Amino acid sequence: MTIYKTNNVDFNGYKKSTVRRRLSRRISLLGFNSLESYYDEMKNDPKESNLLSKEILIGVTRFFRDKEAFEF
Repeated sequence: MTIYKTNNVDFNGYKKSTVRRRLSRRISLLGFNSLESYYDEMKNDPKESNLLSKEILIGVTRFFRDKEAFEF
């Protein structure tokens, strides 16, 4: 199982350090002791895969898409 299969999001272009950091944060936040136990949780709870995907995605604010605001 991968995040891609569950959410159709490909993180191959992301820096490995970024993905590792955000994955570690999620594992710690939920209180898991190992990557394996977290992986088991993801297999049993498809919502967790979606939450991890959102954790990894970089949010871009609307400010930078608003040409007038950006130029100001």
